[in-house]
Amino acid sequence: MRKPVTALSFKDATEPPGECAGSFPADLQTGEKPFRRRQNANFFEETGLHTRINSLLDNYSYPGEANIIIVYISEIIGGRIRPCPESMSINEFKKEEIPWSRLAFETTRNAFKKYIKEG
Repeated sequence: MRKPVTALSFKDATEPPGECAGSFPADLQTGEKPFRRRQNANFFEETGLHTRINSLLDNYSYPGEANIIIVYISEIIGGRIRPCPESMSINEFKKEEIPWSRLAFETTRNAFKKYIKEG
């Protein structure tokens, strides 16, 4: 049984769509380090939490965009939640309380909707 969506990182974004918009921890993968190790380290840097990637949720691409965004379902296995220099705050929400209008990116909205629907 999958757990409900409960965590959402609100970032002080310096690139569009702007300041105080919500997203989940993310990282540009360049191939310099093994994916799982880098992704787990990035999640820790942004949240203070240690995770384990369990499965693929989906991948997203959009017309006119060069990036392919891959979204994984992860399990929190340790650590202590705390904001980092890239985050203004980190908040927890029940799925019915997700602030949809404050989510920064189309991918964030689409991934949360899929996760909740398939929950």
